[in-house]
Amino acid sequence: SGQVTAKALTVTAPSLSRHFSQALPASLTPAITGFVNSETTSALSSIPTCTTTYTITSVVGSSQSTSCSGGVATNYSFTYVSGVVTVTTLVRTIEVASNKSSMVYGESAALTVTPSIGANDGTINISITGSGCAFGVNSSTVTAIDPNSTCTIEASITGGLNYNDATATPLVISLTKKNLTISGLSTTSKTYDGTLLVPVSGGSLVGLINSDSVTVTTSARFADKIVGRNKPVTAISTISGAAASKYTLIQPTLPGETITAATVNVAGLTVRSRPANGSRVAVVDGTPTLSGIVVGDAVSLINYSQGLFETST
Repeated sequence: SGQVTAKALTVTAPSLSRHFSQALPASLTPAITGFVNSETTSALSSIPTCTTTYTITSVVGSSQSTSCSGGVATNYSFTYVSGVVTVTTLVRTIEVASNKSSMVYGESAALTVTPSIGANDGTINISITGSGCAFGVNSSTVTAIDPNSTCTIEASITGGLNYNDATATPLVISLTKKNLTISGLSTTSKTYDGTLLVPVSGGSLVGLINSDSVTVTTSARFADKIVGRNKPVTAISTISGAAASKYTLIQPTLPGETITAATVNVAGLTVRSRPANGSRVAVVDGTPTLSGIVVGDAVSLINYSQGLFETST
């Protein structure tokens, strides 16, 4: 009589890919091959079950596997093939933020760099692009140092075991110049001199920081040079110096001032003497010479050949 031997079945445990801390699927189902006569797992007294060495704390790069056992059948034997569990990095993001979207020269802003997860897994890197700002202590703050440049904060987290490297969207902080004002600027009225300039005195800058080298040249002007009282005055002071480009000068409001007429002196004329004749009319001799006229102005003396005595006697 012949002997019937059990048919061998190959039971292959599933291979999986799990990112760090990812849960297992609800079940691990093996692949079973080798059935004959169109039979299926219903021909087995006990279907093989599978387990894995992987847990949600298994780290990236660790060796993890799946394996199956427990198959029972009258007509079949079992050969078991293990599967592999590949642990991959968990995707994270990182954000760099500030409590200010813009800064005036000399101002500071707080910075925060926040990974979405895995803050302790890897190295956080933070840097500045542009020369407009500089880090404070521990890179937790940033200060505007040059409003004529740019300030872009970049951050990333790298070198983690269980999480991916991530780069933040760059944070751009806009920079503006600091306003300076003038204190103690005084103006005075003047005698007509043919210019628009108003006499000024005093005046010092308010708002300088960091012992910056900035000086002010004070100046003011009338809208026109015509003689008049309480004429509007406009400040036109300027600043200069190594740090002047970091500031904007705010001109002060000034009171109105007066332009009085200039005095013209006449020389070269004499009054001709005569006996009293009951008339005040006097004859004037000579050629007039004028002094005190502003350069560029055209002034002449007319109707100077006659004058009037104070009395007729």
